[in-house]
Amino acid sequence: MGLNDKRKIELENKYKNMETVDLICIVSTDKKGYEPEAVAIAEAELKRRNVFEEEIAEVSDSQKKEEKAKQERIATTTFSKRTKFFFTVFPGFGIWYSVFTPKEYVQRRKDVNRCSLMALGFYLAITLICLLLGMLHIRGVAVVVSVVMLMAFIFYKLS
Repeated sequence: MGLNDKRKIELENKYKNMETVDLICIVSTDKKGYEPEAVAIAEAELKRRNVFEEEIAEVSDSQKKEEKAKQERIATTTFSKRTKFFFTVFPGFGIWYSVFTPKEYVQRRKDVNRCSLMALGFYLAITLICLLLGMLHIRGVAVVVSVVMLMAFIFYKLS
């Protein structure tokens, strides 16, 4: 799949107006995203500007370091307390988020899974308490509301 002559001329004109750093990215770090002919045109433009291999390697290394730092920043980004609270109150959204979020967001996935599991455990405990209270009520045993509130408070503090 080569480039036609008209497209080559367009790329040559475009690359003549581009910054040197952008051209270096085309021939080094972003090489896979371009046609081989487009990379060759960018290399020719760099040669025309007298940009040497050392400069290309230097800029390429700095671009790679920036990309690695960006990936580390993405991997360690956490949610705000408000967002964690939202995922705790609505665990279904948290499960949905953890399924569809990009894999690079490692810490966010951990946070949302933790919040969702904590919420599901809380809702399960409330359900079991309500079932227990219902069974006790059917048998005629009086249950004090403060005991229920105490149990919910203890569960909240433990989780």
